[in-house]
This record gives sequence, structure tokens and C-alpha cells, in this order.
Amino acid sequence: MAAFTGTKLQRCLSQFGGSSLTIKPNKRLLKTMLKPNACMARHLAFNSFPWNQSSSDIYPADPGDHWFFGAVLFRQTYGQQSSKAYMRSFRDCVMIVSKLIGQMDPKNNLSGLIGSRLDRFLKEAFKAILEHNYKLHLEVTDVSNLSVIGVRRVQGPLEPNSECYLFSVVGQQFIIPPIGYETIENADSIMRFIEELTAEKFQMVIKFRAKETFYITGSDGEILSGSKNSVSSYHMWVFETTVPLSWRVADIDNYVHRRSKYKRTFHLLD
Repeated sequence: MAAFTGTKLQRCLSQFGGSSLTIKPNKRLLKTMLKPNACMARHLAFNSFPWNQSSSDIYPADPGDHWFFGAVLFRQTYGQQSSKAYMRSFRDCVMIVSKLIGQMDPKNNLSGLIGSRLDRFLKEAFKAILEHNYKLHLEVTDVSNLSVIGVRRVQGPLEPNSECYLFSVVGQQFIIPPIGYETIENADSIMRFIEELTAEKFQMVIKFRAKETFYITGSDGEILSGSKNSVSSYHMWVFETTVPLSWRVADIDNYVHRRSKYKRTFHLLD
């Protein structure tokens, strides 16, 4: 289809008695178009920062059998202590981590509290904000209604990447590197390889509500994301521990999950 040039457009309009039609420019649109980084700025603000605000509960719990199986494995490893015993520590961690994020972690304290992939993505986001002269404001004043919505065992490399393969068996995760995947021929060889994975982690998925203020402003002070109003928002954080017990925040609002998908995922008995 030929493109509409100015002359063709006026000729088309004249056929409908509109030859005298005046097309007025949209000043707001022109202003946006004159800003070369405007679209990129909004993409950064909405898609590249690991904090999602939601007034409704958008985070479903893991299926009951997945949760039960994960909880049994967790208790076999760490004893009979209830997951509720960790709620106070998780709440304190949310307050501390959110405060450091709001300050853009000036002393690099987050690396001792969060997983390596989340730490890397946050550093990238902080760098982008500084490079574009944006401003970040995040303040969490209260955390309530904490609940466990999933318990999972994760076996595989401690530092997995996008070249790895993920096998999920009743919700429990087995991460297999490319070299290991090449040796798998059938279901029996999958299970044999899984049994040889030694590095072990557990994840506890926590849902809560936060009283918070979150927004990112551009260099001209325009709000690119969030709101200056205090809101009540649902969040889902994944806490992860190795053996012995040492919790870190592995994911915030599914951000790491979206940003670093595995090469392929298989679900067995799910």
C-alpha cells in the first residue's frame, strides 16, 4: 500500500468536501517527540525497575501438593520449625531492603541481603537512573498480612544462567546446565542426573501488603512511574536459603523470573 503523502492526503480530503480542512498539530505530542529519550524514559521507568505496585492481589499461591511436598523437604533439612517463625525476620528484611533500594544502595549493602541476579539487575537500574538524571523515591512505612504461598526446593548450579534447563517435579525445581542436558536421553536418565545434583537451595515465597510511596521522575520533574500518593500495594518476594540456613531475597514481584528465563522448562508430574 502506498504511503499517504501530504498531496495525496489533501486530494483524498477534497473528494469529501474537506479541501479546506486545517490539520492542527498536537502540541503535547510534538513536545514529546522533541524529547529524543521520552519513549526510552518511559520504558525504563515501567519495565526496568524491580518494583511493581498493585492495589489488587495478583499473586496466586503455589498448588497445594507442590507447597506440601516442598514444606516436607524443608522440614527434613532444617527441622520441624514452622515457616511462621521466619515471618518477623522476613518483615524486617522487607523494610531494610526497601529502604536501601530507595536510597539506591550508596554503600553496596544490598549485596549481602539479596541474591546475585537480583543484585545485578538492581545495579543496572540504579545506573540507568543516574545516567538519565532521573530521581527515585521509595518509602515503605508498614508491612502487613505476610503469608507463605509456596515452599520449593531448588537443586542445581548456585549461579544458573539463561543457557540452563529447568525441570519442575511436583513444583520442586532442578536446574540442569547445557552439558548435563546433552547427556539426557529419556525420563530415566533425567532422574539419574537429578539425583547427582548436589547444590541445594530452598525458596519460601511470601506475599504481603505494604503501605508505600513509590515514584520515578524524569529530569524535568515529570512523574514517569508510580505516584506521589501513599498507597497500599500487594507484593510477592521470594526468599532463598542454602544449607545451612541463611536467607536472602532472590526475587521481587517476579522481576528476576521475567528477566532471566531458562532456555527451556519441563514440567514432570505437575
